Amino acid sequence: MDVLELVARGYSNKRIARALGLAEGTVKLHVGAVLKALGVVNRTQAAFEATALGLVGAAAPGQLTIGDVGS
Repeated sequence: MDVLELVARGYSNKRIARALGLAEGTVKLHVGAVLKALGVVNRTQAAFEATALGLVGAAAPGQLTIGDVGS
């Protein structure tokens, strides 16, 4: 769940690896498994689906959300 949470926050694989003390290759494997488990093909879809399913929290107050883009 840690990897999914950080993907949903927009972290890169490198940043996730640093945050969790993992190799970047390990993170790539986990991200791939998350995408497959959620039935999506990219990180954006994974973040959306995970939020919709309640697997990760919604954006915190003051955090940019999809609805804010272009406002």
